[in-house]
Amino acid sequence: MSSGSVIDRLRPGRDGMGEDMRPLAAGCAARGHHIRLLADFQAEIRGPHSVLKIDVEGAEARVFAGASQVLREARPTIFYESFDRAGDPQLSAAGYVTFPLEENSNYLALPAERSALGAQLGLRPQNPA
Repeated sequence: MSSGSVIDRLRPGRDGMGEDMRPLAAGCAARGHHIRLLADFQAEIRGPHSVLKIDVEGAEARVFAGASQVLREARPTIFYESFDRAGDPQLSAAGYVTFPLEENSNYLALPAERSALGAQLGLRPQNPA
């Protein structure tokens, strides 16, 4: 894990969180919530059996942008909820194929090298590789 608090490590244009997220992060920390970046978990997120569930109420684009290195290197399977699909460009750029699930706002994102699993599950890709 990197040294320093998460709030100290947030830099505009990096980590998917810019200067505008510092007050929110500071408020969460002041309330006793533990805040960690996905990059802090990179050693634990490895291989095809790693799964992330992301439900961040509209901040998907920021999460995926901040997790770009984790997505490119660790290649986890991702289940996420999104109403506006704003995070899709970051997933595509990291080499992921997105599959809508039966419920309107839930998606499965698989690394392109494992996207055949989506077809095996009877899913149609939203953004074919």
